[in-house]
Amino acid sequence: MRILYLIILKRKDIFALVLSILLSMLMLSKGESDNVRLLRSKANRFFTIFYSPITWVRSLAFVEEEAALLREKNLQLSFQMESMSYLLEENNRLEELLDFERESKMTILPAG
Repeated sequence: MRILYLIILKRKDIFALVLSILLSMLMLSKGESDNVRLLRSKANRFFTIFYSPITWVRSLAFVEEEAALLREKNLQLSFQMESMSYLLEENNRLEELLDFERESKMTILPAG
């Protein structure tokens, strides 16, 4: 506790500046006068200029993540389509064998 007191005492000018800025921001955020609204809108415009690249980077990261998920889903669906294509070919081949068996009129005689 004493160390904290000594740090505050040693840097009291910085502490006072930070405290006054925090109190000013608090008062500005709670105020409802026209001047405060005007100041708030100008500050928002100023911070939006600096915040827009951050949102752009976040949206870019989101797009890259979504693209990776779509690539993975595309790969899964292509494997599924390949498997279904193979199964369709096998099904057609088996249907041809069944038709051959149905149409066959041969009689089988035992050897003897």
